[in-house]
Amino acid sequence: MRGSSCCADFKSPTNHPYLRPLSSSQDGSLSTQAWFHVYSNKKSNCSRRTQCAAVAYSADAIPSSVRRRRIRRAKKKQEKQQRILHEIVLPTNFYPTVSIDDIKQQIIVFDGGNSDCPPITPPNGVRWRRLHVSDLFIHDDVRDDVGLTFPRTNGCLPFIRLPRATSLSIIGRCGLDKIHAALTACENLRTPLRRSDKKCVFTDFGKTPRYACVGPQVSTTTDPQQASAKFFGGIAFGSNVFLHCHTDQDFTMSILQVFCKDKSHYGVDDDVIVYFCFPTLGVSVPLRPGDYLLFNPLIPHCISSRCKYDDDIMCVSMYLKTAIVGMNDNSLELTPSQIKLADRFVK
Repeated sequence: MRGSSCCADFKSPTNHPYLRPLSSSQDGSLSTQAWFHVYSNKKSNCSRRTQCAAVAYSADAIPSSVRRRRIRRAKKKQEKQQRILHEIVLPTNFYPTVSIDDIKQQIIVFDGGNSDCPPITPPNGVRWRRLHVSDLFIHDDVRDDVGLTFPRTNGCLPFIRLPRATSLSIIGRCGLDKIHAALTACENLRTPLRRSDKKCVFTDFGKTPRYACVGPQVSTTTDPQQASAKFFGGIAFGSNVFLHCHTDQDFTMSILQVFCKDKSHYGVDDDVIVYFCFPTLGVSVPLRPGDYLLFNPLIPHCISSRCKYDDDIMCVSMYLKTAIVGMNDNSLELTPSQIKLADRFVK
């Protein structure tokens, strides 16, 4: 199984059979720590602010009228997930071969290339463990009204690939030409970023990775002249890059979308251009141009190299860093309501 070839369901009529119900958590509860990253220092105001934010959504922290609306919304979302998501189930004889310790001790990368694509080669001075996406379990569902997910981990879905029809409809509201132009402009806003050694960015051998981030940075000063952001979030842009397997200190779920710059139109039956890998889960998620993937950044993950060498692709990730939530200012006192919420946080 190489590159864009993968295990797939045959496309069925619009009135396809009801999908198998999604699995539920063993105890029916949702662990906050399963998908929120917070700082654990009990005395630091920055840490307590992240703890406050992690429990602020809970039922007893909001007015009853708001609680009822949220319960209704949550029920509708759950019903929709049951209706449109196909849950990937690993074969009984398939087991993940990458552990948490492997990821901590090695640079692990995934080659997504098809049979015509040359194997990825490490930069000079870098030693990595190269795996192919086919070393993980690959399952696809080409029905455009069905998304993909995976059994819950600690009560939380590890990822959701939106139904392709939904992703394409979102793109259609703006127009692909405008999106490509905006992405190119954002990509060129800043000098290409070199991440830390723990989060290496790679590209074709002999070339410099084109990777940039746009968004607010954590302020390390209380200077009142500092400009403040009206919203907290960041966007990372990478052209023809792939990352080694890692986790992120993101506060909550992240979103990834992939684009193919060479295509002026995206269709339902486009070829897979890249894979998003979850080695400890044992799965590679195939992505076509325009696909959206929501994922838990606390689960080890990485983007593979592209499937076809001739493709010019861009991966865009949207996230919220825990450091931004904490505001990086311990001199900023918590409000009484924030203290009350932070005291309820249990690590």
